[in-house]
Amino acid sequence: MMRFKALLMVIGFLWPTVVLCQKKAYKQGLAFEERGELTLAMERYKAALYKNMYFSKAKIALKNCAEQRVEHLLSDYFVAREKREWEEAKQISQVVTHLREEMNYFSIDIELPAYQEDRFLDDDNKLLEEKYQKAQQEYQQKHYQKARDRLEAILEMYPAHDASSQLLASIDQLETEEKAVSAFKAGNYFLAYDLYSELLKSDPEHKDYIEHLNRSKVNGSMSVAIVDLTEAKNSQSKALKTAVLSEMTGWSHPLLAMIEREDLDLLVQEQKQAFTGLFDENTVAAPGLLKGVQQLLMIRLEDIQYNKLPSQTRQLTAYEMVESKVFDGDGNWRVKTEFLPRQYTENLEQVSVTASLHFKLLEVQTGNILMAKKVAASIADEIVSANYTGNPSSLLPTRNDQIVQSGPYLENFRATFHQSKPLKTESQLYMELEAKLAADVAAGIKKSLSGGKR
Repeated sequence: MMRFKALLMVIGFLWPTVVLCQKKAYKQGLAFEERGELTLAMERYKAALYKNMYFSKAKIALKNCAEQRVEHLLSDYFVAREKREWEEAKQISQVVTHLREEMNYFSIDIELPAYQEDRFLDDDNKLLEEKYQKAQQEYQQKHYQKARDRLEAILEMYPAHDASSQLLASIDQLETEEKAVSAFKAGNYFLAYDLYSELLKSDPEHKDYIEHLNRSKVNGSMSVAIVDLTEAKNSQSKALKTAVLSEMTGWSHPLLAMIEREDLDLLVQEQKQAFTGLFDENTVAAPGLLKGVQQLLMIRLEDIQYNKLPSQTRQLTAYEMVESKVFDGDGNWRVKTEFLPRQYTENLEQVSVTASLHFKLLEVQTGNILMAKKVAASIADEIVSANYTGNPSSLLPTRNDQIVQSGPYLENFRATFHQSKPLKTESQLYMELEAKLAADVAAGIKKSLSGGKR
């Protein structure tokens, strides 16, 4: 009961201030309205109503201003409509709609005749038609990117506009066709084959697409053999050759046949001499040594290093939150919180394996080197663990000189005290390294095969 009376006293004390504020806002609105500044007047009337939704004078004044504002907007709307400026008409109609919705919050209805609502809808359709016609013109003029941008903007506003979707699909088709023609003329038969295959999905009976697909296959089909220039005693190199072959085979392009040949001793011996000039463009292989093989991929793995660093141990400081009860100055109990420093030990273990690989791709018939490159890679692993004589769940770490009491950083910190994951073995690291090097080599080969005339 006492609290209720206290609340009434506070309301009674503040009420005159509220009344003064709402009246002040109302008077300011009147002044703006007198000067014809309707937007500013409406803002002040709304401010008065926010303080008191039952302030009838402010509500009446706001309704009058809103109606005048709509009248002015509709006058501009009619001018834009007469000039057939549908974009501007659309923007004005949106402002009117927004204003009416805003007035609904104050229980004020701004009524428009039914024919005006129909005009808004009609203008919306005309704006859509105008935008689509411009897109069609740009399409006919082969300004495909401009047409694409406009059609995407239309579909963002009108997702169900089928004509725009269909025209956009036509642009996609034409752009793909242009890329396919260009790729075929440049001798990029792998790319041309892929693009014509994509075009035939939407038009399976297109004779020109079928013809160019078949010609791409005839002109671009090739077989590639992989040879290893590293001594057979190197198990890592043999594993790498297998990994590269697997990576390339996984590509599964219809124009590519991967051939693994073991009886290439003569060519391998010759190339061991030539590999010192790997990056010399004049370095070539004797042509015609491999019947039925058009491309030769030669690889050599070297500089394999496994490195395990000595364990690093260091003493660090975390904090433990301790709460205790103490008397305050008034003789009352209160809780005192302290953060006490605690020492713990952190251990860091690190291992890594690095290697470099030379490879070159050459055309067997001519001996031309299509690509020569050196690829290096490194795989590392580390384990951070911590030890504490007490309960690690009570420790709080610091970050940027601030004690962290919650969040992912705290969770990761405490997880180090329960670290059970072992370091990766030397064998695991080599396997990951092989996969990375194989992927890099395969990416380079694919780019060479798909990107240039052969």
